[in-house]
Amino acid sequence: MTLFRRGYIFIDGGYLRSIVVREFIARPDIAEDPILFSTFLKLFGEKYWKSFSGIEINRLLYYDGIIPSDKDLEEHNKMLNFFNELRTQLDYFDVRLGDLIRDSQGKLKQKGVDVLISVDMVIKAFLNHYDVAILIAGDRDFVPAVRAVRELTGKYVYCIYAYKHIADELLRIVDISLPIVKDDLKEIAEKISTY
Repeated sequence: MTLFRRGYIFIDGGYLRSIVVREFIARPDIAEDPILFSTFLKLFGEKYWKSFSGIEINRLLYYDGIIPSDKDLEEHNKMLNFFNELRTQLDYFDVRLGDLIRDSQGKLKQKGVDVLISVDMVIKAFLNHYDVAILIAGDRDFVPAVRAVRELTGKYVYCIYAYKHIADELLRIVDISLPIVKDDLKEIAEKISTY
């Protein structure tokens, strides 16, 4: 009899869409279309988080930023439609949204997304919703949350990350880390082209 540990996936959507999809495989169409992106997530999951043996994934929590409605109502509604469609395409999948704000150079930056992920990771660990958190992110801001989950609850934290796009401190503190391989991403992109 195999004993499965319960797993939750915590995905930094900006990290996954910007670095992995747009930069690594140069397919902005995947990042911008909810059907293509949900297909990407399914194939990505089969390749990566399902490679961790003995873990039964109970929920995928996806975090991203959205332009506030008072800043640009049309763009806000367009993004909201993307996230709502994404929700309908995937099982056991929830979306949590922070803000997307323009910085002084006019670039869009997520605000509050890392905090949402960190709070959920810690609270859900204390509520015993999972045994293993699988984090797809690379920011140093996650180190305190990972430390709290590991040291205060005894839960495990794994990390799936883009090579050269992860803070050393985060890489050192997680229990298991798995780098994303560009050849795997190219294979996934080719499969999406055939759908």
